[in-house]
Amino acid sequence: MQRTKKRKKAALVLPVLLAGSGVVMACVGFVLKAKWKDTGRYEGRMALAVPFLVMQDQESLAPTQPLKREPSVRKPPPAEPSAPPSAQTEHTEPSEEATEPTAPLPVYGEEESWFDDALFIGDSRMVGLSMYARLGEADYFAGVGLSVFQLFSQTASDTYFGETDLESLLCSREYGKIYIMLGLNEAGYDLDSLKERYRQDVERIQELQPDAVIYLLQVYGVSREKAKATDYLRPERLGKINADIQSLCDGEQVRCLDPRALYEDDEGYLRGDYSADGVHPYGKYDALLAEWLCKQAANHI
Repeated sequence: MQRTKKRKKAALVLPVLLAGSGVVMACVGFVLKAKWKDTGRYEGRMALAVPFLVMQDQESLAPTQPLKREPSVRKPPPAEPSAPPSAQTEHTEPSEEATEPTAPLPVYGEEESWFDDALFIGDSRMVGLSMYARLGEADYFAGVGLSVFQLFSQTASDTYFGETDLESLLCSREYGKIYIMLGLNEAGYDLDSLKERYRQDVERIQELQPDAVIYLLQVYGVSREKAKATDYLRPERLGKINADIQSLCDGEQVRCLDPRALYEDDEGYLRGDYSADGVHPYGKYDALLAEWLCKQAANHI
């Protein structure tokens, strides 16, 4: 019985609460309609519905979080390919690293034909001469690192002959003049050994070419910086080598030529602006030696 009464009371309370809530909401609605009267936003709407409409509008009109724009960062343009290193305009060393095109053959005058039956033998400095200052139709047996100690074991090739050793070349042709420029690569050796081996090489060449006049070119110096870095290339030591070269000459069949004044300063060093590496002249200065040799030929050396 009591349970039935409680259920009846609960059933009556719920409508009362709902009705009270409706009244409250309606009152709130009237207030809100009055607040927004000037805008006409809720004109014609039931007062009870206005609070719910306001709540819906608040959600839809709530300021949204502005999109966060990443700062505009301009990407740098792709780097241009680095330019290749500028090629040297002048020849420094006729080695594997030097790839300058061969310069036009210089013409020194009528005396140049005097070298048509000549053979030039030498190290990398002679290679430069063969590339940039050839004389007549002469042959050039030259190689980087060539020395008196390997003169007859190393091979070479040139315009008028293929790869061959020196003895084979001397046996296959007849020369009237043979120019030899060696001694710099050997400067670090014992000087007595150097002189003796040079003498043996000259004698062997004479045996193979008995009618040829042999010209031994004295060694010109290297740059001051190069000499300081390599003690055995100092002018004093090169001077001793040149004295030994002079001693091998008899003034007739074996003659000495001294081109040092073309390249050295007053102290015996290679002029600084003549070379990039302090050892090998630029191509235009190789031509100095060729022109000088022509003048010697004109004087009937």
